[in-house]
Amino acid sequence: MPRLRKTAAQVAEEERQNRERLFLGTLNKYRMAAGFLSWKLAAPSLMMSEATLFRRLRNPETFTLEELHRIVRALHIPKGEISDIIFS
Repeated sequence: MPRLRKTAAQVAEEERQNRERLFLGTLNKYRMAAGFLSWKLAAPSLMMSEATLFRRLRNPETFTLEELHRIVRALHIPKGEISDIIFS
């Protein structure tokens, strides 16, 4: 008989993926509002190499606090909005 309920691990993974999508969606929204048409153009303003930035975007848990702080400043993201996403 097929399993109808998701396991706790499956639910946790879905929640992690949803937070990740919300985080990346917020970053993209503010990137465009700040006038950067691509992450490639935004990388120098964030004081990151393109390779590092793309690696962090593929795996957002690896962003350091300093990198997140630079992103918030460069993209003019309200601190409350980004902390709601990170700590939810």
